Amino acid sequence: MFGNCKIWIEIAGPATPQIYEAVPNEIRGMAGWVIDQCIDGSGTGHGGFATKDISKLTAYVTEPGTKISQTYPTFTAFLTVTVTGPWDHSVQPPSPGNYDPSIAQHLADVETDAWNKAAPGSPLRKDLASRQQFFSGQSMRMQTGGSSITWWGSNLRMATLKT
Repeated sequence: MFGNCKIWIEIAGPATPQIYEAVPNEIRGMAGWVIDQCIDGSGTGHGGFATKDISKLTAYVTEPGTKISQTYPTFTAFLTVTVTGPWDHSVQPPSPGNYDPSIAQHLADVETDAWNKAAPGSPLRKDLASRQQFFSGQSMRMQTGGSSITWWGSNLRMATLKT
């Protein structure tokens, strides 16, 4: 808790490492940024989340030969810091890194960017287009605040980081 806000710290992704090294001041800074951006001075704003290290995931999903239907390596896990306001009485963390459609849409967007950079007619373009369609489809199936559909296509709830 910070004032009237709840701060959730989680490791997101289908394969989370047993140990995730995080710098407390970076987490504090991420939470402060979300509070500044998403919660007004009275603590009645909507809240939001920030990610760290999602670039490892985006690099992985755009690599030639990556099969997104297979198990993801633990290095693709990323940190999420979520801030919710006093109206949110949930006991379970919201897990936006797993369940928010903006993550799936972000992955669809990086697939599109990689497709644009790939050589015309290359087999990689076909793979990237397929991945883009998958992540875009997942984004459309998901809902903000949801807890049943993940960006990778599972409906299993992920464990949270205990601090």
